[in-house]
Amino acid sequence: MPDQTPSDMPAQKPAGAMPQSIVPHGPVGRLIGWVRELLNWQANNWALLHLPPEARVLEIGFGTGRLATMCLKRGGVIYYAGVDPSHIMVQSVRRRLAALKLDTRFELKESDDRGLDWPDASFDAILAVHSFHFWCDPEATLHKVGRLLAPGGRLILVQRMHGRKPPAWLPNSFCREKDQRAGARRALIRAGFSITQDRRINPRSYGIVAEYHRYDLN
Repeated sequence: MPDQTPSDMPAQKPAGAMPQSIVPHGPVGRLIGWVRELLNWQANNWALLHLPPEARVLEIGFGTGRLATMCLKRGGVIYYAGVDPSHIMVQSVRRRLAALKLDTRFELKESDDRGLDWPDASFDAILAVHSFHFWCDPEATLHKVGRLLAPGGRLILVQRMHGRKPPAWLPNSFCREKDQRAGARRALIRAGFSITQDRRINPRSYGIVAEYHRYDLN
């Protein structure tokens, strides 16, 4: 069942004010999106393999919606939600998922990682495939991700590696470090996650599965 919400959270800045690499817009943005879809096939397949059964799924940065489509077609995903800062991607993916004519409910919002405004414990899995380096506030977002995960839920993060000289324009400071993998691990552990899997998917991608630990203070 398609998203019934008529309005989406607006992006933090107009698309034209943001670099195409961060918020694709216009014809060039569509081309960038589809090139990324072709490059992400291994990362998407790896992420899909680590989804739990009967899962409520949130994806941060769904791009062209290829992984969203895979989630809904796979079966076992009972609810899919996603955020992406690109207006053209949100509109395109909404049409793409509706065309599947499946019963699974989905909800899409136009926002970056700061717009995760669902109730606590809403999801069994949260996906971020090659979007972590675009997060504007990674530490706050990881804490929010932890609260959004239901007990026993998992974060499935695929990190794009940028070599020893990552571009200075990357919003995520952990991904501007020389050792971006170590930066991501440090951020996760600092936010209260334990890493259960950490492996290289291909020369440019690392996959991490992490679980969040809630502490009972009573």
